[in-house]
Amino acid sequence: MPQRVFNTGFDLRRLAPWTQVFQSFRLALRIRQLLLGALGVTLTCLGWRLLETALVSNVPEEKGQVVLELTPWPWERDLGFGLASEMDSLSGEPPINTLWALASGLREPQRFFGQVFGNWSVTLGPVTELLTPGQSLFEPTASASERVLALLKLAWWLVVWGLFGGAVTRSAAVEFARDQNSHLTGAVRFAGNYYLSYLVGPVLTLLAVVGVSVLLAGAGLFSRLPLVGPVLGGLGGGLLLLIGLLLSVLVMGLAVGWPLMFATVSVEGTDGFDGMSRAFNYVYERPLLYLGQIVLSLIYGSFAIFCVLFLAQLGSLLTLQGLALAAPAGWVESIADSAPELLAPPLDNSDWVPPLKASDAEPAPQLAVRPGEALGSSLFSVWLHAWATLVQGFVYSFFWSSATVIYFVLRHSVDGNEFDEVFTGNHPEPDDLLPLVGAAGMGVELSPPPDGVNSSPPPDNPPYPAPS
Repeated sequence: MPQRVFNTGFDLRRLAPWTQVFQSFRLALRIRQLLLGALGVTLTCLGWRLLETALVSNVPEEKGQVVLELTPWPWERDLGFGLASEMDSLSGEPPINTLWALASGLREPQRFFGQVFGNWSVTLGPVTELLTPGQSLFEPTASASERVLALLKLAWWLVVWGLFGGAVTRSAAVEFARDQNSHLTGAVRFAGNYYLSYLVGPVLTLLAVVGVSVLLAGAGLFSRLPLVGPVLGGLGGGLLLLIGLLLSVLVMGLAVGWPLMFATVSVEGTDGFDGMSRAFNYVYERPLLYLGQIVLSLIYGSFAIFCVLFLAQLGSLLTLQGLALAAPAGWVESIADSAPELLAPPLDNSDWVPPLKASDAEPAPQLAVRPGEALGSSLFSVWLHAWATLVQGFVYSFFWSSATVIYFVLRHSVDGNEFDEVFTGNHPEPDDLLPLVGAAGMGVELSPPPDGVNSSPPPDNPPYPAPS
């Protein structure tokens, strides 16, 4: 086996491994990651909306059931950057967004930077999306239909992100470890081959939680026996508390460690059992390091998502402003009116149609709609919705990429593995490196020559005289 060559120069990975989480922005901004995240969140919303339409909409309101609203599409979601200052709100200025927030930040910089770096809820969007049906599943007052809907939502979430989350983590793992751009097809193929492994870890942990809960429920059912039941239940209170402690360990490990299960399979190429084992081991072996990495990724993720949202809104605004220089004003205004909610604020606050003069008694004349403008604005609106979906895809891409980098950091701290160690399998993924040839390509280790033997080539001009 070839010997490892250690770098004796400045190595940030070796000196400060906790800083590797800052590479998540670079890993998540790849177009392949954005596409995977956008497709995953779109399919999740589509499946949830179909389930809600089939189960929730058919429940009559007179029976006291709460009819839930349909899950919003990715382009309809608000990322939650409340950047409006109190002065802007009192002055009645237009609704604030990432563009106008820059001017507002000059007046209240503390509030501005607090929102940019402190919007942790947007970084935890994938987690809250998963916990919402989980909370409904264990809600004591939830009806049977709500529990079934929550269970189906969880199952659909695992079905979708078992593939797309696995592909994102695999792509991030290969690029982080090898510092080479991985291919989209290779990441998707890997996630498809290990699809069941991605599902086994979370499902087994959830089944363990359900099994321990059944034990406690059985103890509660036994306590219903007259006279004997409550007494035996009181005597076994210590054992029941230990079972409750085991349940809390499982719940906490599942709640904070399930992203590491996906990262384990992507990095190590193992099964779901190893993913579950490593996730629990790393979480409880290095809790402070894991907590510090989570907080750091939340702060950095809030800033990264703000930057992506700002560029998306600015790009859409400048595009329409450039079109408005020569395109029909009515057509540009119709495109701005049909823009998705995520990109709408800067477009709504802009005047696309010049003011038309009209008398006080007569209404302002309307611009005539030319043939093809309606179809053209609809087609352009499709691109704007896809643009907004990619922004939401970055949220999920950053989440899975940061989880992968955090796994590398925890593995390096607990097991001592180097950051460049990643599973490649019998068929390594294609990259941009040139193939090895000769002894290096055959994996042959060349030993140094013995002492006293000169292995340098002979000189071109020998020191002895040439024969006459």
